[in-house]
Amino acid sequence: MELGKSMRQTRARRRGFTLIELLTVMAIIAILAAIIFPIVASVKQGGQRRGCMENMRQIVQALKLYKEDTGVYPAALFGYDQVSGTGQSMTRNELRFLFPQYIAKRDDFKCPAALWRVPTDEAADNCLVQPFALDPSSGQRQKVVDYFFPWDTYDINIIPNDNAGSACPQFTALSQFAELHYQRRFQDPPQPPPVVPPDPRQLMLRQPSDDSVVTWCLNHTQAKAGANGSVSVEDGAMALVAFLDGRVQSIAATKMLFWDNLEDHTWKVHPKP
Repeated sequence: MELGKSMRQTRARRRGFTLIELLTVMAIIAILAAIIFPIVASVKQGGQRRGCMENMRQIVQALKLYKEDTGVYPAALFGYDQVSGTGQSMTRNELRFLFPQYIAKRDDFKCPAALWRVPTDEAADNCLVQPFALDPSSGQRQKVVDYFFPWDTYDINIIPNDNAGSACPQFTALSQFAELHYQRRFQDPPQPPPVVPPDPRQLMLRQPSDDSVVTWCLNHTQAKAGANGSVSVEDGAMALVAFLDGRVQSIAATKMLFWDNLEDHTWKVHPKP
């Protein structure tokens, strides 16, 4: 009787874990988490980059179809609202852009790594941004006349600034840290004398060069806004750049950031970045 009772007590004691065993298990779990979480994050980032590259290739193909149908490239990719001097928004002309005739899904205009939402309908596009673009006549960075939808990352790029306010709660300092990416013309036609041929990588030309840059994406970098409109990226950061021949390549992000004049610019000056 006593022997059976003793054996049952021994088995009951063996059902639990010692403190050392619990600490060992916790240490193993912590080590596995430290190994697995970076792998999961890397796989997610890789999937976002692949999705972004596929979106860009689709946009380039849609541009070529648009050019075949109309004879020119569109004024914008997804589009923009034209705003008069009084601030009254004008009717958006769908036929001038790729959406919805050439690309039906709004999500295809947004990088998968972008943090902001895609509106479900045009009524939800209640925030606009007036990005900077290159003024062909002066070579300086100027605000463009047209107001773009801020979530449309393949037309523009938004660099958040946590220290600035905004009329739209999901964005900050839009007018200061937004840059227009898709741009048909960055150089005025040459004025004789002397006669200098225009840069062949401009989409305004009848037959632009295949290495013309269509658009690019900085959502895969850690771009940060600084003082006085300056922007910085981490060392070695790469941007995804789509060319007219359908290539999507990784280019140093420093070449694709804000610029102040053509002399110091990179990809619009040198034929092949």
